[in-house]
Amino acid sequence: MLNASDLDRIAIDEDVLEIVPESVARNHTVLPLSWDETTIHLVIPSDAPGRTDELLTTLRFILDRKLTFEVAERSILETIVDLHYSACGSVIQNCPRTFLFRCNKRWVDLDRTDDSQLRHCGKCDTNVRLCKVGDELDAAVARGECVAYYDRTEAFLGIICDE
Repeated sequence: MLNASDLDRIAIDEDVLEIVPESVARNHTVLPLSWDETTIHLVIPSDAPGRTDELLTTLRFILDRKLTFEVAERSILETIVDLHYSACGSVIQNCPRTFLFRCNKRWVDLDRTDDSQLRHCGKCDTNVRLCKVGDELDAAVARGECVAYYDRTEAFLGIICDE
């Protein structure tokens, strides 16, 4: 079973987030990780014993592909699904903290790095760190890093950068 730190380190193919609709991922609490022409690799909730076959049958019908899967705790999976779909579809905008520029890119538009929580912005030629909680955000800002985050109350991704 995957834990929170495993899920934090997993690189997700952004294209698969477009193949598996957000409504399907949220309604069934599944996180798509990768895909090819015939198969999608997912993380499904571990609390579906006896219902796993039913869930996989439903998903095979909806997605029209073979499925492979791993399992994770539902509450952790809900958080990660929310983060990835919110980040994927959101435009990076100004936030209430100090900004010296406005970036119109989405998280998925930034160039990937070896670190799944770090992307590179060609517009400002700097790395941007994705933070999931306030403590991470505050620590990264204190280190002078550019930061992307999803604010549930404001429903947007923001970048903080002191450049």
